[in-house]
Amino acid sequence: MMNLASTLLVYAAILSISTYASAEKAAAQNTIGSGTHQVDVTLPAARSHPSLFLNQRELDDIRSQIQSNKQPLKRWYLAVDAGAGVSLGPLYNGTDIVQTKDMFRTKSQVPLHNALVYHIDEDFSAAQTARDMLLDFADNSLKAITEVNGQLDTSFVWFHRFTDPTSHNGSQNNTLGTENGALELALAFTHFAFAYDLIYESGALSAADKAKIEDYLQRGYILIRQGSRGFVEGQLQPPHNQSPHWANGGSVNACHRYANHTSAHIAALASIGFVLNRQDMINQSIVGGDVRVPHPWSELVEQSIYMSGDLVVGCDSGSPTPTHDGEIVDRYRMETNQGFAYSLVGYKNLLLVAEAARRKGIDLYNFQAVDGENLSLPAKYLAPIQNDFVDPAMLAAQTINYPGSESDGRDFYNGDTVRFQYFYNFDLLSQSFYADRVANKAFEGVKGLSDTEVAARRKFFDVVFFGKYYTPDHFKWDFHLDDIDAYWEADANIANFDVSGGVLSFESTNADPIVRNTRLNLKADDYHYVDVRMRLTKLNSSVPTSSVAQLFLANGDKSSVYAPVDAQWQTMRFPVMILPGWTGTIDQIRLDPTNRADVKVEIEYIEISK
Repeated sequence: MMNLASTLLVYAAILSISTYASAEKAAAQNTIGSGTHQVDVTLPAARSHPSLFLNQRELDDIRSQIQSNKQPLKRWYLAVDAGAGVSLGPLYNGTDIVQTKDMFRTKSQVPLHNALVYHIDEDFSAAQTARDMLLDFADNSLKAITEVNGQLDTSFVWFHRFTDPTSHNGSQNNTLGTENGALELALAFTHFAFAYDLIYESGALSAADKAKIEDYLQRGYILIRQGSRGFVEGQLQPPHNQSPHWANGGSVNACHRYANHTSAHIAALASIGFVLNRQDMINQSIVGGDVRVPHPWSELVEQSIYMSGDLVVGCDSGSPTPTHDGEIVDRYRMETNQGFAYSLVGYKNLLLVAEAARRKGIDLYNFQAVDGENLSLPAKYLAPIQNDFVDPAMLAAQTINYPGSESDGRDFYNGDTVRFQYFYNFDLLSQSFYADRVANKAFEGVKGLSDTEVAARRKFFDVVFFGKYYTPDHFKWDFHLDDIDAYWEADANIANFDVSGGVLSFESTNADPIVRNTRLNLKADDYHYVDVRMRLTKLNSSVPTSSVAQLFLANGDKSSVYAPVDAQWQTMRFPVMILPGWTGTIDQIRLDPTNRADVKVEIEYIEISK
């Protein structure tokens, strides 16, 4: 008969096996959310490149805008070009913490800059340079890693000491080392994945080159995963006899559990998974259920976005209960005048995953967690803050005290650092949520500056967001992303509705085909026209050539234009400003592209402009 200690050991072993079995089962599921907000994260069967943060249609459009001197894209591209360089110089491969950290943080962007130059300048030599740099990293960095029982082992001193020796009581060998190491690797490997994706089809890479770079990306994936997890895979032993790094459901520093460190890890893991088209990696990093990635993207959305009345977590503990939906973890930093930057960085990482997913036909922007948390809420909360609380009611409603924020001359979020360098969050959201004016409020009435001054002072900050620039004078649905309908939905009398090849297409089954967008939030006074570039093609010879396209408002007001069924691309302009119902807030529009049956409709873009 076993004693109590033996019984407990057996029970623990059974529980461990059960936990891993459950994890494997959960990780095999490819969906998150439920009901109308359920999202299937199944990857396409075939790989395609480029398709991480930009696809070829988007790159072609960006190139055209830069060639036309579109600002600030042209200014930002000049910064990319200047940062490309032709040589990395020697890569550091020793154990000095600061040198290793600086190498990854500064040099990992250089191959990405070259990969972007390849596409914008159509310069093949830049693709070759990017290739050589990626191979240099693969050959000459992280070489101290050994393998234990087929698993990459992070127990070597360098990785565990990878942290700032001046922080955390001056200890170089502390439990934050793995997490900070994983953070630096996450930032670097996101750049590597993006650069590789951009040059994959360039012709610069041999099969051997691709195999070496993909092996390096996979090694990076495991290191980031292990660093965030804090113990050596395969052994399930804490490093240096320390407690598991993710003890108590989070990192050793509870501040990081759902904050920017963790979200940076997840952004990198997902980026690598998308580039390699690895469903197992996407399930681990987004869906969850695998103990090796304890806080996947879906959980971060739920836990890092506060809802009104939520209990605060991590270092936010002790601050007042949120009174608005959409605050982000790290709100405590406002109390010490560190600003909103940390919250916005964590938010940025969540958005990066959603951006990459959309280029695989996966709409994580539609995901909603169990209590309603979703990616639009922080935009609606932070947009007024982004321009110095332009909404007085929002300022009055804040539940956090900002000591000395006025007396020491700082504004509420460190001025230009956040106001202009972090606009890319709102660029992205304004493009992804299209005509939702709540997110776009970040671009209105910035305190003390005209719109022209705001545009002039906006800075190029994060290269992974290159090209994602929003201008509030128009909204454009360009259907660049396959399987993403941009919230234009088939309403009635339509067959074979599809988004691919840069067009929204369908067939009319009778004389009244209808598509509709019900997710608008427009101020009518700001916009005058709706332009639709489309092509109408007869499906049988008896279809008349003459045809009328109509655009309807919610109250039934309509604008009509002649739209011939002649298989030619044409731009139809609807002067909506003359309609009586074009007033106040516009929340939906309906498009009837033809009044003929048996017509194939192809729409290249729909644009609302002044």
